[in-house]
Amino acid sequence: MPQDTKARELDRLEALSDEAFRLELRDWIEANYPPGMVRYPSRRLFWRENREWFVRLSAKGWIGAELAT
Repeated sequence: MPQDTKARELDRLEALSDEAFRLELRDWIEANYPPGMVRYPSRRLFWRENREWFVRLSAKGWIGAELAT
């Protein structure tokens, strides 16, 4: 995601109320969580088992935290 697009998306998300953010996050997860993927695995998953989910998180820009500068 380009830096200016990422910044605009962060600004938009920060402007949401907590409840609106939670609803948006829930809707996105519902729409993007891979069908058939175990929700509560009893063990740590291998990369091949959760790759699709991490790719989707990454495409959204939600794969990792950034430190404030």
